[in-house]
Amino acid sequence: MKCLVRAVLKTKAGAKGHTFLPADLLTEECNAFLKENAVIESAVTKERFETVLHNLVAGGAVVFESGRYYHPDRYKNERDTAEILLRRIGHRSRYANVSEDALNDCISAAQYEIGITLDETQRNAVITAIRNTTTVITGSPGSGKTTILNSYIKTVDMLSERLGIPKPEIALAAPTGMASKRMSHSTGREAKTIHKLFDIGYDSLDGENCCRNLSADIIILDEVSMLDIDTVGYIMRSLSDETVLILVGDVNQIPSIGPGNVLADIIESECVPVVRLEHSYRLGGRKTILENAKRINAGNEELIRNRQDFVFYPVKDKQSDRECLRLCRAVERIFCEEYLAGGQNPYRVQVISPLKSKTAASVDELNTVLQKIANPEINGDEQIKVGRALFRKGDKVMQISNNYDKGVYNGDVGRITQVSKRKYVVQVDFQGVSVEYSGAELEQLKHAFATTVHKVQGGEYPVVIMAITGFHSMMLIRNLFYTGVTRAKERMIIVGDEDAIRYAIRNTKGTKRFSALCGLLKRKNENKK
Repeated sequence: MKCLVRAVLKTKAGAKGHTFLPADLLTEECNAFLKENAVIESAVTKERFETVLHNLVAGGAVVFESGRYYHPDRYKNERDTAEILLRRIGHRSRYANVSEDALNDCISAAQYEIGITLDETQRNAVITAIRNTTTVITGSPGSGKTTILNSYIKTVDMLSERLGIPKPEIALAAPTGMASKRMSHSTGREAKTIHKLFDIGYDSLDGENCCRNLSADIIILDEVSMLDIDTVGYIMRSLSDETVLILVGDVNQIPSIGPGNVLADIIESECVPVVRLEHSYRLGGRKTILENAKRINAGNEELIRNRQDFVFYPVKDKQSDRECLRLCRAVERIFCEEYLAGGQNPYRVQVISPLKSKTAASVDELNTVLQKIANPEINGDEQIKVGRALFRKGDKVMQISNNYDKGVYNGDVGRITQVSKRKYVVQVDFQGVSVEYSGAELEQLKHAFATTVHKVQGGEYPVVIMAITGFHSMMLIRNLFYTGVTRAKERMIIVGDEDAIRYAIRNTKGTKRFSALCGLLKRKNENKK
């Protein structure tokens, strides 16, 4: 029982986004596990469970505070995040005392050199980031986050020259390889994955470790809504109090897959300077996509339909087709059209679905269908069977867990370049980085012709096709629908049921996450005053 309680608090609670569990839910989760795995025939009595918890808390194996039960590692990560964030507020940036005139001169010069014009909100955002050691910048796609970052980087370089001090060492990072590549492209600077920048390994997130060889003066992290409390706790312990930290993300997206709701909690606490970008600048050919994203966030169900960049193909749900075979066939047909129109580039068109499995319009089933279009079997091709999947040369695949030894991380997408059935080995090109998989390692790969919305967070694609049905109702949540829509750079195609779309826009409940970070920040900040 003792091992079970700790495992539930660390693994099962974390997988549902919780940093802690109240007593009643902890009991419920433990009994559910015992029942699912047929460990015992009847539920553990309340009295026995209370005895086990008491002994665990007394021995330090579980932390109890204010009605909340924590795994010790997660407790420390949440506390460290709050304490270090608040401690950093008391430290001044190296540019804190620069005069307004000098700062404005450098911002103007930076604008001229980059070839942009900042509006008042963007200019104030640059100033906020320069004056403080910790800043949050949040906004939707096209709201100017990248413009602000480029202006900030150029301005601090110019300020350093003006003050006669060395230019700061600036490190850029994002949670996934896809997101870090986007960051590199938009800033013109090297960006790493957060795991690589902070040297995060298999046992790094246990509440004690940190990266001890960080030399950067300024660290800019993108897609922070994807970061869980364990990763952020590790990051916070790795920073010196003088290191400038800029957290960038879209708080309206789905929260991290792991425990916590870090970006939203930090913003809600109002303890750290926050810049909210609410105007769309980068419209280009995705004007309707961004307008509809704004409507989704506002709960407006009247989306603009059938424009060049936003198309809706109705496939009404029917009780006689709960398997969604009609929806699957529609997605198959539209994917074929877009794939051929895009020159058969596997990275150009991405199909997404809210659910991994359940119906024919879920990710696993769609991948089987779409593989036959994008990479059909040719006589003589070597292929390897892994579970239900058949991997062959040319397949688009995704890494579904972090592999620190190989340097590939959850969400990285690549293409199979070699297959050896005899050796049970495949070679995958992750857009320039070749990685070999053999034996059980192959279970870390999944086809990526279709993927879940969670897995594409942090990435963008020219064309996105989203399957949506009321039979996926448990995943029809506003922030998930918004996240899916904003993955499209040029063309968003929604295929599915009108009522399901309206339900997704209305539904803001989602799954409640137990997280204490916001309250901790507020309480500790009040105690400092």
